[in-house]
This record gives sequence, C-alpha cells and structure tokens, in this order.
Amino acid sequence: MTVVVPSLPTPVPQSTDPVNFDARADAFLAALPAFGAALNAQNEENNALNVSNNAAANITQQAFAAGLASAASNAQLAQAARDAAWAGLGAADQSINLAQLAYAISGAFDLAALAHRRVNDVLALQTQTGTAVITQSASAEHVRAYATVAVTLPRAYRTNDYQVVVAVESAVPAQGHEGCVFVQSRALNGFVLAMTGSATSVNLRWKVLHPAAM
Repeated sequence: MTVVVPSLPTPVPQSTDPVNFDARADAFLAALPAFGAALNAQNEENNALNVSNNAAANITQQAFAAGLASAASNAQLAQAARDAAWAGLGAADQSINLAQLAYAISGAFDLAALAHRRVNDVLALQTQTGTAVITQSASAEHVRAYATVAVTLPRAYRTNDYQVVVAVESAVPAQGHEGCVFVQSRALNGFVLAMTGSATSVNLRWKVLHPAAM
C-alpha cells in the first residue's frame, strides 16, 4: 500500500498497572487520529485497486475475444479461398484461383499476427509485482533524508502514470518502525520507494497497475 497504517503504541495502558497508566494512555490516545486517518486512506486505496483490477480483467477478456473472432473470420476466408481454388483447378482460370488462395492465406496470417500483437499489448499493461528491501544505518534516523530503494520494472511502460501499491512484510527492529512508505518518483522502467521511519531494514512487496489496463 502507498499508505501504511502506523502501529499503535505498546504496551497499552492497563488498570492493573496504575503507575504507567496515565503516560501510556496519553500516548495511545495521541496516536489514534493518525491511525484512523491511515486506515481510511488505505481503505480508499483498496477500493480504487479493486475497481482497477475489475476493469483490467474486462479489457483483457475483450482483447482475447476480439483476437479469437478475428482469427476465426480469417480462417473462414482462407477455407473459402482454398475451396474455390480446388473447385477451379480444371478450369482455364485455375492460376487466378491459386493466386486468390495465396492472397487470402497471406492476409489471414497478417491479421492473425496483428490480433496476437494487440493481445500482447494489453497483457503487457497488466499488473506487475515484486519485492524490495529498504535499508539504512542505525544512525540514519537522525538524518533528514529518507531511506530509499530503486525498483526496476520487468516490463517498461510507455507513460509513468501507473499506480504502485506497497505492503510492508517485515521490518527491523520491528514492524511499525518503518513509518510511512511512499513512492518518491516514477519512471517508465521503474520507481523509487522511500520511508520516513527509523527501521534499519524493511521488506516490502509491491504491485504496479498501469491506468491503460484499468
């Protein structure tokens, strides 16, 4: 997710520990607004991603259907041309029929190849996934610059207006120390992830979806 829900302070306040109750309760209540805002933002991202995935599936199905329909139509044309050529073999114009057969077969292969390329173009815009690790030294939390990692996409896009969803799988010393993980920049062939927290190592899983496939 591009929005990471921060962890609530622990240990939580408990009535069985009156000595620490006030301080822990203050910290816990102070963290709730940011926690709730992050949850709402993450829910909005999830809803948008579901809509995008459904739209991408529809585009893929339409592209496959168009390719199959085109191939079936071309096959029928080739079959008709072949039948016409064989029927006219004994006639004086059999050379013309054979030429028509060759032309129809050539056209069928050309159209089938075009349909195949169009299907591949749509598939190339589908979701790409992968993993990444952001690392920094233990003293880096005192530096204002964010820790980053550059991710290279398996397949480059024609535009960089794609969506990146990031999920934190683990962090050192513990999950929650990564702060906010966000996309710092996008290029046609990759993007840069950054984090605001003090974790020395954060394992991430990312998913990319281009708007042309939404």
